[in-house]
Amino acid sequence: FPTFWFEPTPQGKFMLSVAFGQAKYYTDNLRENILRGIRQKIRRGELSAKAPLGYFNEPRLRTIEPDRKTFGKVKECLGAFATGQFTLTGIQRKMFSVGLVGKTGKHLALASVEHILTNPFYYGHFQYRGKVHAGSHKPMISKKLFDQIQEARITNGKPRKKREPKNFQFLGFATCGVYGYAITAERHIKKSGLKFIYYRCTHKSKTIVCTENRFLREEVLTEQVKNLCQKVSLPDEWREKYLARLESEQSESRHSSDLFAQNLRDNISAIKIRLERLTDAYLSEALELTEYQEKKNILMSEKKTLEEKLSDFERKGNHWLELMR
Repeated sequence: FPTFWFEPTPQGKFMLSVAFGQAKYYTDNLRENILRGIRQKIRRGELSAKAPLGYFNEPRLRTIEPDRKTFGKVKECLGAFATGQFTLTGIQRKMFSVGLVGKTGKHLALASVEHILTNPFYYGHFQYRGKVHAGSHKPMISKKLFDQIQEARITNGKPRKKREPKNFQFLGFATCGVYGYAITAERHIKKSGLKFIYYRCTHKSKTIVCTENRFLREEVLTEQVKNLCQKVSLPDEWREKYLARLESEQSESRHSSDLFAQNLRDNISAIKIRLERLTDAYLSEALELTEYQEKKNILMSEKKTLEEKLSDFERKGNHWLELMR
């Protein structure tokens, strides 16, 4: 441990204050150098902190990379929670079942689970001192899925028992032919184990009694639907005519698609300009730090959403027209 001896004289006290000043200068300068390095990493899109679950700190390159063991598991759990079928405790149990555990080998704490669900790092951004920055790491999920997760957090605050869907093919498709009431379906299992699905009128009216009491098997209804579809299907001799029309539609759609994509690019560029102006306003002390952080976070979120829309649109394009062929 370093020591310094001084005499209780004016000269000794002066030398002591000089030694204290040098020590203070050294620590302040060291702190500034560290913060400068952190700011440079942030500008490169690198988080200077411990990697969240699903990633790991690469010691050689000093970057954050996906963890092969946990990346897919965390992604699976985030996607499952976005469906709205899990509560916070439910997704906690699912994480434990796939091997995502705490330091003690037990369930992750609910606070840790909620932090995972709300961490923007998983869609490509990260927070540092209240500010949101664009990251250079590999995103785990899309911004759209992240927004769905936040909606699920609000709607699934309390556990609710959900009815399993019956998955009947023609519910909401047809009505009773007598009075036009909706039809319902029932699944029956015979002693032999064979399963049959029957459709019938719901008889929901309290004033009019429907006289149709027969049940219709799903196989019979399927054949009736096929026969009706055959009556309205296009003949083969019209094929070339509609293919030519399709080419024309595709050309027009391509033009409108280019305009839509360019509009998205213009909106992204406009947000970038707003971010630059916002930073200039903060540096000129026209905005308080809290107001600057709040507005920047909103703009960064909008920018990420538009970038994902543009990426999805460029990938899918006029795919729906190709399906018509």
